[in-house]
Amino acid sequence: MLGSQLTTAYLDASEDTRARRGLAESQDIPDRNVVKGAWGAGKIASIAHEVIGNDGPRLELERWLFVGEKGAALRGTTFGWRHAAPQEV
Repeated sequence: MLGSQLTTAYLDASEDTRARRGLAESQDIPDRNVVKGAWGAGKIASIAHEVIGNDGPRLELERWLFVGEKGAALRGTTFGWRHAAPQEV
Protein backbone atom coordinates (compact mmCIF):
# COMPACT_ATOMS: atom_id res chain seq x y z
CA MET A 1 0.00 0.00 0.00
CA LEU A 2 2.81 2.45 0.81
CA GLY A 3 5.08 1.20 -1.97
CA SER A 4 8.17 3.33 -2.45
CA GLN A 5 7.17 5.57 0.48
CA LEU A 6 8.28 2.90 2.97
CA THR A 7 11.84 1.77 3.61
CA THR A 8 12.65 -1.16 5.87
CA ALA A 9 15.98 -0.96 7.69
CA TYR A 10 17.31 -3.71 9.97
CA LEU A 11 19.92 -2.83 12.59
CA ASP A 12 22.34 -5.69 13.12
CA ALA A 13 24.66 -5.83 16.15
CA SER A 14 27.02 -8.59 17.22
CA GLU A 15 26.40 -10.60 20.38
CA ASP A 16 29.36 -8.87 22.05
CA THR A 17 27.84 -5.46 21.38
CA ARG A 18 24.40 -6.58 22.51
CA ALA A 19 25.89 -7.96 25.74
CA ARG A 20 27.82 -4.75 26.40
CA ARG A 21 24.78 -2.54 25.79
CA GLY A 22 22.16 -4.73 27.42
CA LEU A 23 20.68 -4.25 30.84
CA ALA A 24 20.39 -7.99 31.40
CA GLU A 25 23.23 -10.42 32.00
CA SER A 26 25.21 -11.52 28.93
CA GLN A 27 24.13 -15.11 29.48
CA ASP A 28 20.56 -13.95 28.71
CA ILE A 29 21.48 -13.36 25.06
CA PRO A 30 20.67 -16.93 23.92
CA ASP A 31 17.23 -16.58 25.51
CA ARG A 32 16.71 -13.23 23.82
CA ASN A 33 17.81 -14.74 20.50
CA VAL A 34 15.05 -17.34 20.85
CA VAL A 35 12.50 -14.58 21.41
CA LYS A 36 13.82 -12.58 18.46
CA GLY A 37 13.61 -15.71 16.30
CA ALA A 38 10.01 -16.29 17.38
CA TRP A 39 9.19 -12.70 16.40
CA GLY A 40 10.67 -13.29 12.95
CA ALA A 41 13.70 -10.99 13.22
CA GLY A 42 15.67 -13.12 10.75
CA LYS A 43 12.92 -12.74 8.17
CA ILE A 44 12.98 -8.97 8.55
CA ALA A 45 16.73 -8.90 7.91
CA SER A 46 16.31 -10.97 4.76
CA ILE A 47 13.66 -8.66 3.23
CA ALA A 48 14.93 -5.30 4.51
CA HIS A 49 15.96 -2.69 1.98
CA GLU A 50 19.01 -2.00 4.13
CA VAL A 51 20.87 -4.07 6.72
CA ILE A 52 22.82 -1.62 8.85
CA GLY A 53 25.74 -2.59 11.07
CA ASN A 54 25.07 -1.31 14.58
CA ASP A 55 28.26 -2.21 16.46
CA GLY A 56 29.63 1.33 16.60
CA PRO A 57 28.65 4.31 18.71
CA ARG A 58 25.22 5.90 18.43
CA LEU A 59 26.62 8.99 16.72
CA GLU A 60 28.00 6.79 13.92
CA LEU A 61 24.55 5.27 13.38
CA GLU A 62 22.89 8.69 13.37
CA ARG A 63 25.37 9.96 10.80
CA TRP A 64 24.72 6.90 8.65
CA LEU A 65 20.97 7.45 8.81
CA PHE A 66 20.79 11.21 8.47
CA VAL A 67 23.91 12.43 6.66
CA GLY A 68 25.37 11.72 3.26
CA GLU A 69 24.47 9.34 0.48
CA LYS A 70 23.48 6.38 2.66
CA GLY A 71 21.07 8.39 4.76
CA ALA A 72 19.74 10.14 1.69
CA ALA A 73 18.93 6.75 0.17
CA LEU A 74 16.93 5.80 3.23
CA ARG A 75 15.09 9.12 3.09
CA GLY A 76 14.13 8.42 -0.53
CA THR A 77 16.05 11.22 -2.25
CA THR A 78 17.73 10.92 -5.62
CA PHE A 79 20.70 8.88 -4.42
CA GLY A 80 20.74 5.18 -5.28
CA TRP A 81 20.21 2.33 -2.83
CA ARG A 82 23.17 0.67 -1.25
CA HIS A 83 22.36 -2.95 -0.41
CA ALA A 84 24.11 -5.01 2.23
CA ALA A 85 23.88 -8.77 2.54
CA PRO A 86 21.94 -9.88 5.63
CA GLN A 87 24.01 -11.58 8.30
CA GLU A 88 23.06 -14.46 10.55
CA VAL A 89 22.42 -13.37 14.14
